[in-house]
Amino acid sequence: MPASIVAGLRRLRQDATFCSEMGFAAPAELRRKHMSARQGMGRRDSSDHGADLLAGDRLLSEAETAALLGIAQRTLQEWRRKGAGPAFIRLAGRSVRYRQADVLAWVAARLRHRTR
Repeated sequence: MPASIVAGLRRLRQDATFCSEMGFAAPAELRRKHMSARQGMGRRDSSDHGADLLAGDRLLSEAETAALLGIAQRTLQEWRRKGAGPAFIRLAGRSVRYRQADVLAWVAARLRHRTR
């Protein structure tokens, strides 16, 4: 794996670890981006809708996302099939990407302080 990808994944893990250790539900900026993207998915009349979805976010491949979450790619595929896991973007055919902000917000939203 290229060094730049490894460094990026380390940085993403550090960000997610920091959020969970500090007890943040999700950073406000990530929540705002995540919610605006979800609300915008139903709108078809916005000419810059695609630009909003990707503004300032790095797209992660399935392999990068699985490595970041510490799971197998097959698990990520199963979560997509079931409608679980982080939000994803289907580029074309079987090409899938995950926005960095969506993955981090999804992880932060799963922070629990007790089992129930």
